Amino acid sequence: MFSDKFEYVPAVAEEQTLTKAAIDLAQKGDVIVIDCGGCTRRAMVGGMMIAYRQKKGIGGFVVDGAVRDIDDINNSTLAVYAKTVTPQGPYRNGPGEINVPVVCGGQAVMPGDIIIGDNDGIVVIPRRQAQEVPVAAKENLLSEQKELEKMRRDNDYDDGHREKFLSPFLRG
Repeated sequence: MFSDKFEYVPAVAEEQTLTKAAIDLAQKGDVIVIDCGGCTRRAMVGGMMIAYRQKKGIGGFVVDGAVRDIDDINNSTLAVYAKTVTPQGPYRNGPGEINVPVVCGGQAVMPGDIIIGDNDGIVVIPRRQAQEVPVAAKENLLSEQKELEKMRRDNDYDDGHREKFLSPFLRG
């Protein structure tokens, strides 16, 4: 999941009104980040929202809370990240704000930050680091690929690995 424009919804725990408003404000490819303060008693996103957002071309949802209708989510093309699943639906009558800084999963997320997600989880890239982070990530990936190749072909790799990582703990 990747977008350079996001709708942030710091939701009051168990309250969904502004999440629905953010859906209407979001543009194609936007990711909606919902700050529920980690509350997982009630779902903030479910099958109805997924169907509507999929039709509009949203990039996905990141929820610091719960979702429901997991079969609908799994059968959709949207990327959805949440702490857990619950059958309990949300309340729909409370306060909140849209497009303001939030904390999601303990990570500060500012309007305009870049969010990338895969099966391992979510990464938040501050907009001011948008150019340097991909370069550093690519360098890291190339370094890891070289190390993996060395591990596969070098019969003495274990000795070097032990020396580097185990020996400092065995020296007294």
